[in-house]
Amino acid sequence: MEHFFAKSFPDNFSLITTEVWRDPLISQTICDILDTKKIKPNTVSFWFKKRLSCTLLTDNYLKTYRNQWLIFKTDEAISTIFPFDLSALSENNNIVSDYNLIENNISDYYNKWIIKWFEKFKYKDIDLFIKSFNWPKDLLNSINIIRNENWFKSIDYDELKLLLYNEVIFEKDISIEPIAIYWINKLSKEISQKYNLPLFDSAESFYRNF
Repeated sequence: MEHFFAKSFPDNFSLITTEVWRDPLISQTICDILDTKKIKPNTVSFWFKKRLSCTLLTDNYLKTYRNQWLIFKTDEAISTIFPFDLSALSENNNIVSDYNLIENNISDYYNKWIIKWFEKFKYKDIDLFIKSFNWPKDLLNSINIIRNENWFKSIDYDELKLLLYNEVIFEKDISIEPIAIYWINKLSKEISQKYNLPLFDSAESFYRNF
């Protein structure tokens, strides 16, 4: 089965490395990625080793962490996949699901541990994951049971909705086939023209029509 992934970007289409012990640094620009057709791990959070976090687009989930995406395919094997943003199980009673609200304090926000038993939601096989998982209210109940048993407050469905996307993790550089760009603004139009990539105004329009 063919799978499409999305890597989200800040407004300037530059990935940062989020390491808890120093200020964020630019890791790759989208032009670096499109020139080399490689994406490098850039995220260090929740005390896991550096990894590349992406989104798997499926019928259930057509969202990602930010508004700007590069949609791509890859033959590389994933490390793991989760049915939500891992911050839903962070040791934190102030779950923030809008990236813009943590952007200026991102190191502190990610300087948390993940609640034990998070591996209950961990899959290694994408096709098995798609067939096995029930979305989304059963998921909320399961998350809150774990949070409450570890003395953290529940999150509500509105909070969870903003964290609901398939978080795919790679633990090494991956080679990609760029497919499209999602988000329409001046910069995305320039990138689309330069690299001859189609531009979409929504993930759903890409997924249903590509």
